[in-house]
Parts: sequence; structure tokens; C-alpha cells
Amino acid sequence: MKLNLEDKKTPAQLLMAYEQIFPGIHPEWIDGVIGIKALPGWLHGNVTSQILRAVGGLFHRRKASNGEGGWWIATEISVQYLNTDRILQADLAGWKRDQHSQPPDGFPVSVRPDWVCEVCHTTRKKDRELVPDTLSKAGVPYYWFVDAEELFLEVWELQMDKSWKITKILTEKNEEQFIQPFVTRTLSPKQLLQKDW
Repeated sequence: MKLNLEDKKTPAQLLMAYEQIFPGIHPEWIDGVIGIKALPGWLHGNVTSQILRAVGGLFHRRKASNGEGGWWIATEISVQYLNTDRILQADLAGWKRDQHSQPPDGFPVSVRPDWVCEVCHTTRKKDRELVPDTLSKAGVPYYWFVDAEELFLEVWELQMDKSWKITKILTEKNEEQFIQPFVTRTLSPKQLLQKDW
């Protein structure tokens, strides 16, 4: 199949055309260039699944009186970030329902997430440099950097000057606690990070 780029005017159109030609490959748009997101292995997929079960299980629903819910949470979602020339695919992203009555829609999603989580295994440089730079410019308030190999979670909080402050570094040995931005219920770092095999 031949890739015809002449009628593709936007980065989103180029990425959609690329995915049609190469199904299963997830392209990203980074400063005017198509990049390919690293294919996840077992370790990455396992840790991402654990975080989705723990966080999504409590928060991916309407807000309840007990503090659960209040978020739209998605995996492997392409987001076009304002104030950048970047469309990145987040491992996990969340939007507060009190600010968004409907889940974000379209490709790519153009609504800024309130939280992004990247689980790194082979992508440390990207997830420590390019992703935080992108999220900062777009005003995403919270970022979780999770190292799937070393099994730790860093909670990054965006400051007023658009710099990042790492507010927590957690391992599976930490006690259950409130973890930003999910502060209405405690989360267990062991549930988020423990190897389950």
C-alpha cells in the first residue's frame, strides 16, 4: 500500500495515515517528525496493568460520597499538547470529571489531561526529558514516572513557574497513602508496583 501524504495537512492526519499503512505501530508527532513509540514488553505491560487496576478501579467512574471516582482514565491514548508541536501517546492519562462532563474524544485528544503516567523500561531518556517538557509546556499538573525494572514511582507536581517538583518517590515497601492527584482515597504502592509473578 502506498502512503499518499499530499492531502494530509495536519500532524493528526499524517499519524492516522501512518497507522493505516502500519497497523499496530503507534506513531507520535515530535517537533515536526514522526516518531514510533517503543513497543511494550511484558514488564511494561504488567506494571501498566497493575496501575490501571489500582487507580482505575477506584477512580474511573462518577464521584461517590466515599471519595471514589471522579476521573476519566484511559490507556495508550494519543494527546495533542497545546503550546508544543507534539502528539504523544500516554501509557495512562486521566481527566477530572468535574471539569469534563464527557470523556475526551477524537484523534488525537486535544483536551489537556490532569494526570499522565509513563511506565518506562526502555524509554527512560524520553520519559524523563521529552515527556515532562511537553507536559510542562501544556500545563499538565501531575506526572507519574514509573520505572518498571527498578519498581519505583516518582510523583511529579507542576509548579507555578512551569518547573517540576518531585513530591514523592515510592517503592512497593511504602505504606498505603494518598498519592497526588488521587487524594480522596489512599493507594497502595505495593499494588501499583509489586511483581505479581
